[in-house]
Parts: sequence; C-alpha cells; structure tokens
Amino acid sequence: PPREDPKPEPKADELPWDVEAIRNLWADGIAFEFDLNVDGVSDGGMCLESENITDKGFLGTTVSRSKDGDVRVEKSKEKTWDEYLGELKKRIKGAAITDEEITVPGGKYACKRYSVAAAASTVTYWLAEKVPGMFVKAENRITSEGKEISQCWELADIDVPMVRMPWTPKQIAESWKDGVKIAYA
Repeated sequence: PPREDPKPEPKADELPWDVEAIRNLWADGIAFEFDLNVDGVSDGGMCLESENITDKGFLGTTVSRSKDGDVRVEKSKEKTWDEYLGELKKRIKGAAITDEEITVPGGKYACKRYSVAAAASTVTYWLAEKVPGMFVKAENRITSEGKEISQCWELADIDVPMVRMPWTPKQIAESWKDGVKIAYA
C-alpha cells in the first residue's frame, strides 16, 4: 500500500497557527485570563485583552492582579500582526519542540512545547492550535546560587468579559468586611 508522506518537523520559530486563524478566534475582541504561580504558590494573575481586531493588527491591554487583589491596568498598545507574531517567534527561536498534552485551569490542550535553554534559565511555552495567537502556559525556571525559582503562567479562561470597574476586589472586601445589605426597588 502507498505510504503517507511524513509531515515536516516544525522549525524552531514556526508557530502552530497563522494570522487568519488568530483573527477567526479573536473576532471583534477577546480576553485571556491567566493564573500566576511562583514556586508552586498562587501569586495573582493577569488578563490579556485584545480589541479593535483588523487585517493589520489589534489594540492590546494587560491587566495585572496581585495575590492581594490589587489591579493594575497598563496603557493599551496598538500592535500589528507582524510585530506581534515577530515577538512570539523571537521568544521561541532555537527552541526544542515536542508534542505534549497538558491540563491548565482553563482545560486540557494538545500543545507544541517550545523549550529554550539559556545560561541559568529555561523558558518554556506551550502553544495549542485550538488557542490561536496565545500561549496556554508559559514557564520560566531560573537557577541562582544553587536554588531554582519557577514562575508559571497558566490559561485560566478564554473570552472573559472585558469590564473596567471603579473599584478593585480588595476595595470591595474591605468595604464589605462587616457584611453588606443590598436592596433593589
């Protein structure tokens, strides 16, 4: 019987999706929620928001949250697809690539695992075809003075509402610490 042609191995700077796949998922805008763990302990997270999606690029905003609930919104930045994908390709340049199925708070994904080793650190990104344009997990392991420190971002949710509130979760907790009564008419 005829044999199937082998699929070429991905290049170390090749992404598992293209701009068209990203634009199809991101549509009119999307937000990706991530949890941060430092040495296995929860340390806050972030939300990466993308809106005004066009053929040329998008408007991106990063919203960081500390483990105490403090929220910091960075200034929104216009990005072209060439800039955005160029940055991703630069991060995975020279990576060792393997296939791996992982489970993160946001679900289970079949991924390409890109691992880049440097002098005292290893940075690893997990990219899934089902999540075009965004990593599913990113991990940085640094060895300093014989001690390893790890920082790990894991996808917690996709397409979370993009809402700016005039208060932080920490402010709500402080204000409501003795209880609250809400009445609607």
